[in-house]
Amino acid sequence: MTDRYIQSGFDEVYNGFWRVYRNHMPEADDSEGWGRCHDHSLALQEKYPFLSEAIVRLEIELDERMRAKMQKTEKR
Repeated sequence: MTDRYIQSGFDEVYNGFWRVYRNHMPEADDSEGWGRCHDHSLALQEKYPFLSEAIVRLEIELDERMRAKMQKTEKR
């Protein structure tokens, strides 16, 4: 594993996954959007296995934020 490989992994996971989905999270009923998010997550886990746990945790964080947003909307 080279430094460049590690750097590109963190860059792609943060900039290419987290920042994209954090800012444009699929709606709760958008199964296609969540499917794309999950597929992207799986592809990154395969490409960068050393970041697999972090990628899964980011996907969980997105889900938790979506659920919190739903609860906030329901309370209105």
